[in-house]
Amino acid sequence: MWNNIVEFFNNNLWLQILLEGYLIFCIVSFIVYLIAYSKRAFYLVIAEILFLGLYFLTKNLNLEFTATVFKIICFIAPIFIICVLAPDFRNIINFKQDIKEKKVITGDNA
Repeated sequence: MWNNIVEFFNNNLWLQILLEGYLIFCIVSFIVYLIAYSKRAFYLVIAEILFLGLYFLTKNLNLEFTATVFKIICFIAPIFIICVLAPDFRNIINFKQDIKEKKVITGDNA
């Protein structure tokens, strides 16, 4: 049974595309770290790189079981990334709104 799961994750093209999408989440959280200076985003970037590196390391060492576990973690992680970084996105949006409101109040638009 476990061999079927391993084959499914290793031979499915859509899952490989999702793994590449995981790299995009890593880049997005790094950008959020740069904009919001959030420690949460910084720790997420480190964790994402770590899990992705462990996946590729175990895949190259032919440890199919471990590589599949790390691949599953990589697919579940973006959900947690969005949940954890949501307050940072809210802070960025509120910061931009505060700037707009201050310009209107102080008359700096001219």
